[in-house]
Amino acid sequence: QKAQAELARVSDSETPQTHAQVLITKGEILRDLWRCDEAIEVLQEILRLCDVGVKAKAEIDRLMPQLDRAMNEGREDDAEAFMNQMEPLLEKKQYAGLQKDFMGTHLTIAEMKESQEEWDAALDIYKLKVGMAMQYDNFGNPLNFTAVDQRRLYMGMSRCFYHKAEYKHAIELGSGAIEMNRHFPMVHKYVALSQKASGDMDAAVRTMARAVH
Repeated sequence: QKAQAELARVSDSETPQTHAQVLITKGEILRDLWRCDEAIEVLQEILRLCDVGVKAKAEIDRLMPQLDRAMNEGREDDAEAFMNQMEPLLEKKQYAGLQKDFMGTHLTIAEMKESQEEWDAALDIYKLKVGMAMQYDNFGNPLNFTAVDQRRLYMGMSRCFYHKAEYKHAIELGSGAIEMNRHFPMVHKYVALSQKASGDMDAAVRTMARAVH
């Protein structure tokens, strides 16, 4: 309650950075309180602002060479027109910084959907908003996500497939998460549960044995 009161005291509109930080903190508090609908609403607003920032940055990048050319050629009226177009974009551009945790925000929304037992909605986010958005360089190294993001993706999808009784997919994805970090808490759970539900008790026992060694 004290944290929420402090958030209410801070003006959301002082600067884009302040506004963004207030939303991030508010989302974290609501997530920790498991007030899922409210947390999702805040997180979706963060993603909306991120999109605003990315589009503003792209438009500035498009206009900047034209501004430079107009100034170099002494076309003062054209230069002023370009600067007028860019002025409202400069503030919006600051929201582009939210992109650094773009994947993490989507993953948190999916996890909130899981907590509401909305398995299909969570899977849609995992597959369409995260999995399909992951980018790699020519050597297969991640460009816009971390190993933690990838593990959260595999574990989340494994949980969803388990609850949908699609055990083969749950085992495959959960096994991928185990290979990434077998010491991470709970990483073995839904693989073992899926193996047990599939009738392979021996495999389930072996999987859980790996969790304690």
